[in-house]
Order: sequence, then structure tokens, then C-alpha cells
Amino acid sequence: MLVKPTPNEIAILAHEIGRVFGTMEDWLVREIVERLIEGAPDLPAEVSEWRIEKLLASAQFSREAKAKMREILERIPPQVEKQLYSVIKATVETGDRAVLEAAFEQGMIASIPSPGSAVRTSFWIEKLQEQALHALNLVNTSMLTSAQQGYIDTLNRAAGLVAEGESPRAAVRYATKQLAKDGLTGFVDRAGRRWEPQSAVEMIIRTTWNNAANQAAFTQLEAMGCDVILVSAHMGARPKCSLVQGKLFSLSGSTEGVRDKHGAYHAVGDWTRTSYGEPDGILGINCRHHIGAFFDGLSVNETEEIDEEENRERYKREQEQRKLERDLRKIKRERDVANASGDREEYLKQFRKARAKSQQLRDHIEEHGLRRSKVRERYITLR
Repeated sequence: MLVKPTPNEIAILAHEIGRVFGTMEDWLVREIVERLIEGAPDLPAEVSEWRIEKLLASAQFSREAKAKMREILERIPPQVEKQLYSVIKATVETGDRAVLEAAFEQGMIASIPSPGSAVRTSFWIEKLQEQALHALNLVNTSMLTSAQQGYIDTLNRAAGLVAEGESPRAAVRYATKQLAKDGLTGFVDRAGRRWEPQSAVEMIIRTTWNNAANQAAFTQLEAMGCDVILVSAHMGARPKCSLVQGKLFSLSGSTEGVRDKHGAYHAVGDWTRTSYGEPDGILGINCRHHIGAFFDGLSVNETEEIDEEENRERYKREQEQRKLERDLRKIKRERDVANASGDREEYLKQFRKARAKSQQLRDHIEEHGLRRSKVRERYITLR
């Protein structure tokens, strides 16, 4: 079995890059808050002059934001390249060497490929890197545009609240509170769902790294001339993935059955008829499965048998865990923005909410026997 890095290992890699965008988003939000809070008027009559002054200052904010983003995000391309190669190397350098040698001796495979050559010579590695950097650049552009719009919207919201009778400083604090709650936009998907920058980046990285590992596996299989593959299995698989996990498939669709090393017969499905290639299908976006070669008379299927009902329940609880993690990071940001705006009451409120949400998350993990992912809970500010 060619084994790609575990979901937790890929999550850690994705978080390393995602948190850079997350801290950049938080810096932008706090900058907007601090710039609008500074010099906030005490009297309603002064609001128009304050609004004009801040509108004129928006251009300077945009320039400084672009410069800061270039400074922080210039470290991303080398990091992407380094991670991409490490994921591929970890994938192609795994497998049962003894089984491969036996298969080669019996003429089942054309060759035993060198793992290093797959990493060095495959053009698709550069293509995946190019795609990842392009997607990250789109998130970068969207985040900056969202920050510029957030500056103007927050300013106008505060001015509107004053016109409705709110005191100027209270209006500014309320308007910035809304900005902290909404955050910035990383991108909007085809379904119209708005993604925050860190979540968007982590999804892009996880998907790219999965694609890299999967492509590395297919490249190895093609080089060997292997037709039958075994799909891994795990609890909490997505609906479409659960239909094929732990089963054998023929890449060409021509092999109908094989025997394992103990002589037991196993039916082989047609890989072209699976959900492979679909975003939510096997080896699709965020999929945690991997594939490996299966040799007639030599290999054995040791994947765990998964109860379908238990699998659906586990998947549901893991999705609930992801939401609790996102909510926790969001509350921590609102807490810090309240602190930056000098709103002591709101800061203490969000501080208590963060502690309560953290406890709720820990209780959920313990109750359902889930794996805690501390990297998903972290909130790191840009100093």
C-alpha cells in the first residue's frame, strides 16, 4: 500500500500556511478598528468631518495593507514547494518492498520504480505547485479587497448609527464589533458560500497535497504496470467514499477478480465507475483515503471493516467538531478586536465566550471519542 501522510499530518502542514493568512486577516481587521477608533469624535456635529478625514485616509490604509501583505506572504511560495515535495516523497517511498520484488520476479509488474525519480522528473509536480500558488493569490486578492471594503462599510455604518441618535464613540465601537464578527472574505464558492481566508487556504492546501499524493501513487502504479488497487478504509468516511473504502478495483476495468496470498477470492470493481474525479468523491477534496497496489496471490486486504451506521455517525460528529473549532477561532478574534477598540465590557464578554466554547469543544471530543486537533483551535495574532 502506498500510504500518503495521515489526515492529521496534512492538517498540520495546511495549518502552517493557513495561519499566515489567518493572522494577516486579523491584522487587517485590527488595523481598521484602531484607525477608525483613533480620533473618533465626541460630538455628533463632528461626525461629518471625521468621516471625510477617514475616507481620505483609506488610500493610505490600502497602500500600507498591500505592503504588509507582500512582506508577510512572500514566504509562502518556498514553503509551498518544500511541503509539496515532502508529501510526494512520503507517499512514493512507502510500500512493501518484498511484495514488489516478488511481483517483479513473477512478471506481474514491468519494473520496480525508483521513488526519487518520480519526485524529480514528473512535470505535474510543478503544475500542482503553480495551481496552488494561483489559488492562494486569489485568496490574497480577495482578502485585500474585502479589507478595503470593510474599512468603508464600517466607517459608513458608524456614521449611520450617529445619524440615528447613537453617540459617536459608541457607534464606532458597535460598527467595528460587526466587522470583527464578519471578518474578511477569502473567496466565495460556486454555491455562494463565503469562506474566511484561513479556512479557504487550508482547504486549498489540503486538496493540493492530497492531489499530489494521489498523483504520486498513480504514477508509481503506472510505472509498475499494476492494474488492481486497494482503497484504504477509516471511520468517518464521507458518503461517497464509504461505498468504495476497503475494496479492490481495476484501473482499466478489465480485471474481475483476484486471490490473496491465502488463496481467498476477492471480486474486483471497475475504478472508472466509482466517484473518483468528483469533488466529494473518493480521493476528492479533503478525502483522507489512499490507494495501493494489490497483486494476485501475493497481497492481502487487511483494511478494517467499517460499520456503515457507525461511519455516518462519526462523520456527523467530526463535522460538528470542525464547526466548533471555527467558532472558537472567530470568538477569539472578536475578543482581541474588542480589546483593541478599548471596549472592556465586550472584551470580557468574548473572553468568557471563548472559554465556554473551548470547554464545549473538549466535551464534544471526549463524549464522541474524537481526535483533538489543536492546530485547528489556535488563534495566532500578528504582532
